[in-house]
Amino acid sequence: IYLFWLLDNPYKCYLGSALDLKRRFKVHFKEAQIKNKHPKFYASVKKYGWSKFGFQIVSFHDKASGTLLEYEQL
Repeated sequence: IYLFWLLDNPYKCYLGSALDLKRRFKVHFKEAQIKNKHPKFYASVKKYGWSKFGFQIVSFHDKASGTLLEYEQL
Protein backbone atom coordinates (compact mmCIF):
# COMPACT_ATOMS: atom_id res chain seq x y z
CA ILE A 1 0.00 0.00 0.00
CA TYR A 2 1.46 3.36 -1.01
CA LEU A 3 0.65 7.04 -0.66
CA PHE A 4 1.22 10.03 -2.92
CA TRP A 5 0.62 13.45 -1.37
CA LEU A 6 0.93 17.02 -2.57
CA LEU A 7 3.93 18.50 -0.76
CA ASP A 8 2.28 21.93 -0.40
CA ASN A 9 -0.97 20.44 0.91
CA PRO A 10 -0.65 17.00 2.53
CA TYR A 11 -4.44 16.73 2.78
CA LYS A 12 -4.49 16.23 -1.00
CA CYS A 13 -3.35 12.65 -1.31
CA TYR A 14 -3.87 9.40 -3.16
CA LEU A 15 -3.72 6.01 -1.48
CA GLY A 16 -3.20 2.99 -3.68
CA SER A 17 -2.06 -0.60 -3.71
CA ALA A 18 -0.08 -2.78 -6.08
CA LEU A 19 1.42 -6.24 -6.25
CA ASP A 20 4.11 -4.96 -8.65
CA LEU A 21 4.98 -1.42 -7.56
CA LYS A 22 7.40 -0.74 -10.43
CA ARG A 23 4.74 -1.67 -12.98
CA ARG A 24 2.11 0.39 -11.14
CA PHE A 25 4.37 3.47 -11.19
CA LYS A 26 4.78 3.14 -14.93
CA VAL A 27 1.01 2.94 -15.34
CA HIS A 28 0.46 6.02 -13.14
CA PHE A 29 3.04 8.06 -15.05
CA LYS A 30 1.56 7.07 -18.41
CA GLU A 31 -2.13 7.34 -17.49
CA ALA A 32 -1.75 10.71 -15.77
CA GLN A 33 -1.22 12.18 -19.23
CA ILE A 34 -3.99 10.39 -21.13
CA LYS A 35 -6.66 8.71 -19.00
CA ASN A 36 -9.14 9.81 -16.41
CA LYS A 37 -9.43 6.69 -14.21
CA HIS A 38 -8.49 8.67 -11.08
CA PRO A 39 -9.64 12.14 -12.19
CA LYS A 40 -8.83 14.14 -9.05
CA PHE A 41 -5.37 12.62 -8.62
CA TYR A 42 -4.40 12.92 -12.29
CA ALA A 43 -5.80 16.47 -12.51
CA SER A 44 -3.52 17.41 -9.60
CA VAL A 45 -0.56 15.75 -11.32
CA LYS A 46 -1.26 17.71 -14.50
CA LYS A 47 -1.65 20.96 -12.55
CA TYR A 48 1.37 20.67 -10.22
CA GLY A 49 3.66 18.10 -11.87
CA TRP A 50 5.13 14.93 -10.35
CA SER A 51 7.95 16.85 -8.65
CA LYS A 52 5.43 18.43 -6.26
CA PHE A 53 4.33 15.06 -4.89
CA GLY A 54 5.81 13.00 -2.09
CA PHE A 55 5.71 9.23 -2.04
CA GLN A 56 5.74 6.73 0.80
CA ILE A 57 5.15 3.02 1.16
CA VAL A 58 2.57 2.73 3.93
CA SER A 59 2.64 -1.02 4.50
CA PHE A 60 3.62 -4.37 3.03
CA HIS A 61 1.28 -7.35 2.90
CA ASP A 62 1.65 -10.81 1.47
CA LYS A 63 -1.03 -12.52 -0.58
CA ALA A 64 -1.89 -14.96 2.22
CA SER A 65 -2.90 -12.23 4.67
CA GLY A 66 -5.83 -10.90 2.60
CA THR A 67 -6.29 -8.75 -0.44
CA LEU A 68 -4.51 -5.44 -0.86
CA LEU A 69 -7.78 -3.75 -1.65
CA GLU A 70 -9.17 -4.79 1.74
CA TYR A 71 -6.17 -3.20 3.49
CA GLU A 72 -6.29 -0.10 1.29
CA GLN A 73 -9.91 0.55 2.25
CA LEU A 74 -9.37 0.25 6.03
